[in-house]
Amino acid sequence: MEEKKENSKSRFLEFLNSIGISQYKCAQMCGWASGYLTGLKGDFGADKLATMMSIFPQLNIVWIINGKGEMFNSDISKNEEVKEASKEQGSTIPFDMFMQTTNNYNKIIAEKDAEINALRQEVEKLKNK
Repeated sequence: MEEKKENSKSRFLEFLNSIGISQYKCAQMCGWASGYLTGLKGDFGADKLATMMSIFPQLNIVWIINGKGEMFNSDISKNEEVKEASKEQGSTIPFDMFMQTTNNYNKIIAEKDAEINALRQEVEKLKNK
């Protein structure tokens, strides 16, 4: 059985270390602010725990909450499979975060297209003088 750590943050950081994911990468994967884990002073709220369960299915959430049991869920083969997939494929992000980012990029692209078209028109006017 794993040794009990003083709070859920320290246990989660131990988990991240064991699977080779940095705090920054974890924040990206979970859709959290980049400094969220650094600034956290104690335990996670229900929303963050739900995100952890979704992003890291191999993580024993009971262990995170109270330090009891093992760090990983009992299905070891699945844990290793997820761990290897994470290393090979890099991070994953929630779909709504992906869509928000895509929409933001599309807005920037549209603004740049409008700017390019305006500059093209200006060049044409200067050529015709």
